[in-house]
Amino acid sequence: MNKLLQEAIRFRIPFTENYTLTSETNIKSGYFNMQTTTTTRWALRVIAIAENGDAEIELLTLEQLMVDTNNENLHDIIKLNQVFSRMYSELHLIINIQGAVVKIINLEHIKNKWEETKAQLLKIQQQDPVLVQVMTINDEVFASAAKIKIAIENNEFFKHYFAKIYGNKLFFTRATISQKNVLQTADTEWFFKFNRHPKFDIPYLENIIIKYNGEAVTHQTDWKRKAYGHLPDIDIRKLDPIATEEGSYRLNFKTGKLQLAITKLTEITLPGIIEASIKYRIESDAYKSNENNIQNQSYSDIPYRILD
Repeated sequence: MNKLLQEAIRFRIPFTENYTLTSETNIKSGYFNMQTTTTTRWALRVIAIAENGDAEIELLTLEQLMVDTNNENLHDIIKLNQVFSRMYSELHLIINIQGAVVKIINLEHIKNKWEETKAQLLKIQQQDPVLVQVMTINDEVFASAAKIKIAIENNEFFKHYFAKIYGNKLFFTRATISQKNVLQTADTEWFFKFNRHPKFDIPYLENIIIKYNGEAVTHQTDWKRKAYGHLPDIDIRKLDPIATEEGSYRLNFKTGKLQLAITKLTEITLPGIIEASIKYRIESDAYKSNENNIQNQSYSDIPYRILD
């Protein structure tokens, strides 16, 4: 086994677990104000691990709910998204240690589900221009295995389960990553720092916590113009945006099973006018049912705060 596989955070043995993701979003952007809370549940089965660390997995989407929102129009958008996400509700994949898709084993099943869904939508669309446009886009996606792969990797499970943690060596402490700002209006560089507890040698590690924090590069005028230039009555030169991300990942190193991950992103450009905060919490059923015992048994001599 090479050194990366020895030291990387990755799936190491087969297991089965259910997970719940709760997303809390609060965005103010000019005259637009959105507050939402959603939950999604999945059943994950890690079937086998190859010598190179690739894992065969099955992922079933059990439930998607809009728990709360201040915008009733979002209910219709969520319902439409659920229709199109149905194609990805049953996934049988090979993934690498970073969680990237190597092979879609049930690719034909996914394509067939799209053909069935498209046939049903064609009966009810009544020439709705929005629905026609969405169907055209999805037709292009499902005609390409590469585009289906990208769509799967943008699934919230993959983004928040593997995130910036899986596939990295335990001893990594810094990273520079290109990603969008919290408002999703422009790409920029983010600088991250990572820390882990406990700092035992690998043979003695079991339950570990990895915390990180990062800040985006947002001071350049050209970038601010890309990010906020579409908003009315905004003087770009006077903006001093701050975008941050912090996370806490609790997992079992010997199995690679995630127990709890909490990520919080914030962006403050003009307080009360242009700002955003998003909090994600993904938690295993096993951890949730035994949370107090796990926390009492782990690092009782090391004060360690999970994100508020």
